[in-house]
Amino acid sequence: MENKNEGNAQERYQLLKNGFFINRVSGKFVINSIISMIFLYAGSMIDTLIVGLYLGEEGLAAMSLVSPVYLVYYTVGATIGIGASIMGSRVLGKGNREGYRKVFTASTILMSGAVLIMTALGYGFLRPISLLLAGSAGERQAELVRQYLFYYIPAGGLNLLAYLPMYFLKTDGKPKITSRLFSLSSLMNVLFSWLFMSPIVGMGIGGASLATAIANLGTVVIGFPILLKKSADLKFVKKSLDKARIREMLVAGVPNGLSNLLESGRILLINTLLLSIGAAQLLPCYTVIRNVSDILTAVIIGISSALLPLIGIFFGERDYESERAVLKRSERLGMYIMLPLILLVCLLPRALFSLFGVTDEALIKEGMLAIPLSSTGLLAAYMNTMYIGYLSSIKREGFATLIVSLRLFLVLAACAIPLAFTMGTKGIWLSLSLAEILTLVVYYGICFFLRKKKPSLDRFLLDTNLEREGDITFSVQNKEEDIVFASEKIALFCEEKDIDMKRSMRVSLALEEILTFLLAHCIGKEKTSYIDIRVCRMDEEVMVRFRYIGEIFDPVTFYDQNKQNEEMEEELLGLKMIFKSAALTRFSQTLGANNLLLIF
Repeated sequence: MENKNEGNAQERYQLLKNGFFINRVSGKFVINSIISMIFLYAGSMIDTLIVGLYLGEEGLAAMSLVSPVYLVYYTVGATIGIGASIMGSRVLGKGNREGYRKVFTASTILMSGAVLIMTALGYGFLRPISLLLAGSAGERQAELVRQYLFYYIPAGGLNLLAYLPMYFLKTDGKPKITSRLFSLSSLMNVLFSWLFMSPIVGMGIGGASLATAIANLGTVVIGFPILLKKSADLKFVKKSLDKARIREMLVAGVPNGLSNLLESGRILLINTLLLSIGAAQLLPCYTVIRNVSDILTAVIIGISSALLPLIGIFFGERDYESERAVLKRSERLGMYIMLPLILLVCLLPRALFSLFGVTDEALIKEGMLAIPLSSTGLLAAYMNTMYIGYLSSIKREGFATLIVSLRLFLVLAACAIPLAFTMGTKGIWLSLSLAEILTLVVYYGICFFLRKKKPSLDRFLLDTNLEREGDITFSVQNKEEDIVFASEKIALFCEEKDIDMKRSMRVSLALEEILTFLLAHCIGKEKTSYIDIRVCRMDEEVMVRFRYIGEIFDPVTFYDQNKQNEEMEEELLGLKMIFKSAALTRFSQTLGANNLLLIF
């Protein structure tokens, strides 16, 4: 009979679980992140389109040749910026606010140093870099590359600085502001690019890069003040350049930084292969294919980059159940979004080439074959990119770096080089998809090997041995009867997990009193909402975490401010008992949500 009751209790606990918080928060991050990336890549694509409109195929070829340079800038920016964001989210998950400030300060100093060094090197070696990029394409192409780089060198430096407000605003739970900054930057880039390249100003291809510089400057000038003003936790602090902190930050950012560097290598590889097989006339075709792919990649990167702060914070909290929920949701979301987009671009290659001002029928004919061949692997690309970001967040940077290297260069080169010389351009386009598909196969193969070697790992490589049997995560609706029900059931849960009677009563009382108080002063009853709760046994202690969405409301501060108010004495009696009996009481804001942590 006892076993039956225990089974029924476990079944009731399952009924308490609710995806409200994960869906609400991850949805907010993913949607705004996708918007940000779409605006970023759409701005870049329209910029290229304007170049094609005014300079034709010659301008498009120059844009293809010059693209490795800005990917080098992205490499440095991603290594420091995304690395700092990942490390910062881990630190926040552990509740270390001072450590979070030190990560922000250190990343700002490192990024500023990188800007100065890269600007000096860029102008010092401007002509040799231009000749190297143009290769055998001719002196005219080398001159166009030089004109573009002259203004892009400061633009790239400003882009590095823009990484910091962009990613720390996300980590601070403000992805909507990030998406607005990306949107504003992209719109500025497009408008100034059209103005500078038009007959009104007539700057040629240099006008496109000058427009990028102005747009990036706007992002930095607007982004940093907003970040420092809106965040209650971020400010510059002293003694932040600790070697261990810098090392961990850079290691966390290496997979994402390497991704940009190898993207540059991939472009150079395809450009070189096209020149080697006598298909230099198809360089504009590759520029169009790459820009179309970039729009789809915007969705891919949007979802995967949205994962970073959530996974990092959950990893710091050791809340593996929430990590799994975020990953499963992202897998489904990616499938639903990517499949229709891939089908759409495969059906409209002629229209896409027309958008870029391409009128050469031979290029359009090649594109009608190239776009479907190169786009079919984008679903695998989504999965690869998502797992790279995830692995970086859970401190498996070596595995993430391997997947980056395979998908962007090693597997691509192994496929593209032989196929280019046996199948011609068809082999080159096909290799872009094969690289993603084969890399995903390798990823699953390595996961299978790791799980076989250590059976306690789940399919997301989370060690189930580290999850305490005394953990439970559930959600309570903002209704009084649900609060009472949850309080009763958590008491039963504590009893079954051999938590002593005194602590069990404290946990049950805390659950009922805190939820009732939030219902009265923060959440209300008018609109359906849920409070996410985690109860975790830690040796002899018990942790209770309340996480709720809404305006900032700190019950601890509220109690301190009103405990002398005689009119509220009875109402605050329950809170007084809870806060006095708790070994630790801490309130914070992460992921744009309120967090109250109690340890008994």
